[in-house]
Amino acid sequence: MKTKILERAYEALRNMQFSLTNYKKTNDENKIVYLRNFITTGRSVTFIIQNLKSHVGKDNFEYWYQPWQNKMSNDEILTTFKNLRNEIEKQGKLDTYLTAHIEHLSSNDLQPLLENPPHNATSFFVGDQIGGSGWEIDYDNGITEKIYVELPKEIKMTINFEIVDLLDLENDMTTIKMLEYYYDYLSSIYTDAKKTFL
Repeated sequence: MKTKILERAYEALRNMQFSLTNYKKTNDENKIVYLRNFITTGRSVTFIIQNLKSHVGKDNFEYWYQPWQNKMSNDEILTTFKNLRNEIEKQGKLDTYLTAHIEHLSSNDLQPLLENPPHNATSFFVGDQIGGSGWEIDYDNGITEKIYVELPKEIKMTINFEIVDLLDLENDMTTIKMLEYYYDYLSSIYTDAKKTFL
């Protein structure tokens, strides 16, 4: 059973890594989805590992886990991620703002997209509030909709969601560096649990 628990923790870490990788390389409306998934899955890693308690003995587990827990309680980045997960799960809330860095954007590169607009398209947008690009559609009855498209590879643009609660912390780390820090910490707990209990 210990092996199964640790396998589940490993799968949660893989999910986090998948979400982090895609968060870094995606510049469309899915970017915020990967960010939310990363945060909520991170908290699951510690919940899963705590299931070891009933299989290795409460005292044995708590002797091992207490230093990890103390570090999490005293580390403002780790505590903030725990709080972010609770806000997402309980309120559906994640306060972010979008930053976009455009290295190369030419109207010539957009031309193939602009030549074939969908029916009822009124305008083309690049990097909206969720990081996507595409067409705004007007259905003439007061209903508007967005259709997202992938930008041509020639356009070099990086979009990131900065998490307000993380940026309020007094350190020089970017949101991405703090995401990596959180992932690395949880990976260390998993690695130590495997070494200690298997």
